[in-house]
Amino acid sequence: MGTYGVIQLGLGIAQIYGDDWWRPVGYGLGHFGPPLFVPVFLVGIYMGVLARRGGLSKWTETHADAIYAAFMIGVVLLVTLPTPPLPPSLVTALLCPLICLSIVAGHGQMGLTNRVLSWPVVQLFGSASYAIYITHWPVKELLQFYFHPKGWPEFSKGFVVLGIVIVVGLVCHFWVEKPLYRWVRRMSGVG
Repeated sequence: MGTYGVIQLGLGIAQIYGDDWWRPVGYGLGHFGPPLFVPVFLVGIYMGVLARRGGLSKWTETHADAIYAAFMIGVVLLVTLPTPPLPPSLVTALLCPLICLSIVAGHGQMGLTNRVLSWPVVQLFGSASYAIYITHWPVKELLQFYFHPKGWPEFSKGFVVLGIVIVVGLVCHFWVEKPLYRWVRRMSGVG
């Protein structure tokens, strides 16, 4: 992961063991410093390109379900076991190899997980995921402001909030993101 990976790891440690000055610095940069996540995504993209060009073993594709299971177990263990909880940036850094293997495993056609991921509804949510992600916080905050729930509402109300977030995200995906994407491609002369 290089220099940025080391910085990210250092900030994660500062978030856990830092004193009154370092802890807020590590927290702020580790949680709200997207450049620190860039190396993890670049490694994932690089491994995806290698897999697409046939530069990685077929083992990854044939064991896709085991890789996905290891990734989920790793997430659960890293999020629930450590006390105090690990910061998200450190969890991401530690999961980087499994994230990369998951990207490579997703390239193959084998395994139950890959078949489920190829369902049209799953692909729809995948293509709309950024719009859902980018709109979830403002929608949640507006609902809290107007309806005064404390944090995420109780179980049944939480599904209502989740449903509203998904609807707003899908609307933004189809009416903002896709037209903007087509406009950029048209203006750049691509496709």
